[in-house]
Amino acid sequence: MSPVLVQWNTLAQIGLIGLVALASQRLLRRFLERDQYDYMKDILFVACWLVFGLLSESSTIGLIVSAGTAACLIGICQRIFRSRDLRWAFLVLGAFIALFGPRIFFVGLPEGRYLYLSPLVSVIVTSLWMGLFPLLLQELDQVPGLAGFLLATCWSLILLVSFPATHSFSESFYIGVAALLFLAVFWSRHGQVYRRLGEPLAAMWGMLAASASTIGVSKGVAFTTLMILPIGLFALPIMEFSLRIVSRAVATNPQSEVSLYRKLLDRGLDHPTAVRLVAGICSSLALSIALLQVDLYVPAAATATGAFVLFVLPALRKLLAPANRESERNPSLWGIRIDNVSLNFAVSKVKSWIAYGNRGYVIITPDALATLRTRYDRRYREVAREADLVLPDGMGLIQALKFLGSPVQQRIPGVEFVEQLCRLSASERWPVYFLGAKEGIAKAAAEKLAEKYPGMVVAGTHHGYFRKEEEEALCREIREAGTRILLVGLGVPQQELFIRRNLSSLGHVVAMGVGGSFDVLSGRLRRAPVFMQKLGLEWLFRLCQEPRARFRKDLGLFLFAVLVLMKRCGLDRWKDAEEA
Repeated sequence: MSPVLVQWNTLAQIGLIGLVALASQRLLRRFLERDQYDYMKDILFVACWLVFGLLSESSTIGLIVSAGTAACLIGICQRIFRSRDLRWAFLVLGAFIALFGPRIFFVGLPEGRYLYLSPLVSVIVTSLWMGLFPLLLQELDQVPGLAGFLLATCWSLILLVSFPATHSFSESFYIGVAALLFLAVFWSRHGQVYRRLGEPLAAMWGMLAASASTIGVSKGVAFTTLMILPIGLFALPIMEFSLRIVSRAVATNPQSEVSLYRKLLDRGLDHPTAVRLVAGICSSLALSIALLQVDLYVPAAATATGAFVLFVLPALRKLLAPANRESERNPSLWGIRIDNVSLNFAVSKVKSWIAYGNRGYVIITPDALATLRTRYDRRYREVAREADLVLPDGMGLIQALKFLGSPVQQRIPGVEFVEQLCRLSASERWPVYFLGAKEGIAKAAAEKLAEKYPGMVVAGTHHGYFRKEEEEALCREIREAGTRILLVGLGVPQQELFIRRNLSSLGHVVAMGVGGSFDVLSGRLRRAPVFMQKLGLEWLFRLCQEPRARFRKDLGLFLFAVLVLMKRCGLDRWKDAEEA
């Protein structure tokens, strides 16, 4: 057997590019704002690939990097020209590569046989292969964080099989090394579970993965060695994508989608856990296939078994859970349910609504006093029941639910959730409208949040002192501004009633009542210290800041505590008229 030749200069170039990129990131972080830094980091990432392609002595690597860069440019055009369908451009790019670069010449068959393709069929198959993966990565990127995890697995597996299959360090090996190093250097960009890659980077990665997988085929490695890896890794997304197309064509409800990720979210899993579960299933499937291709049957069987136990069984347990567990998971008090969810799950739910929904959604964050209001305020109780998400705000309510034997996993203060929504706006460029509080308070809150989260889109601001006859014009202004997140700070229950009354005329928005959050976010009022928050003494801190405004309201806390105690002892005779 001839000795294996290693192109040490190529590996050194890859390492040097990675070090320069790492140092450049640290330098840019010190001198640029957050949004500017994010843009420059993407440019730096593309530049790393371009430098690698230019320095490489292989014309094949240069062509593949050029194709990836061209796919990135197509993705940029997709972002600029939203109204135009430019997916055909990936097929044209794939045809160009098929004519002048690596091509699929044959397909591996059982018993070591091969089906050789004619030149025309080879060009067609390669063009389709190249055009599929940029679109597939863009589809995967609709779930934030999923594409990054799958890319790391994909390139690791390409490295795993490329050397045993060829007994040499081919171009696919060096591209795989570069891809893994660049992923590691820019992991904060690719591994962020609440951030998407965007059309340009997703298209670039898809084209690079598709091109690298064809190198082995054109150089004599069986089809089932390298090309089967992307198929195995993306088998679940490909199946979901195909079923989605079929369901849209034949289903009576065109909005229904087949997605394991979304099913897991609907069953109560938070976004990071759902992403890791789906990525684990896909990665384990691809790893099993990779081990089979290099004749490691026992490790392949062990991997498949481990994947079934660690990933498939938990997913099935969630998917097959009885429907009545919803009521157990979400406790109720005096006629309204409290969603027992984490902050991550709530944010991912909002993201899903904006990305996939087609109506208005309502979020309320009741504290102890708001929950007490449901006993005697029928209109507020109806709004709370109809709300899409009811998040527990206030330690009084949290402790009451725990005392009644129905604890929730996390307190989600309205102020903190507002900040999370503004961070979401900054990453997704979704406009936020601030409505409520005194003149200038909402605007000041919006300015401070925009400064804290660069890139946040402020659709507009308006004070909360408007007449009822002005609502129609105000709702039209909110809708025409393209608002996706509406924060209403009119106080309980006025803000919830305003949202319910005008939800149909606000368009596709996620509307949330935020109470007095604008006063805190604008800096007019201070939030209680952390130790007082943990002790449930925020009410005392607010009382000290606004004694005249808070004294009468906070008297209700004593009544709330008494009624909770009576309910625990079975002495609370309150019953909703609708349940009687």
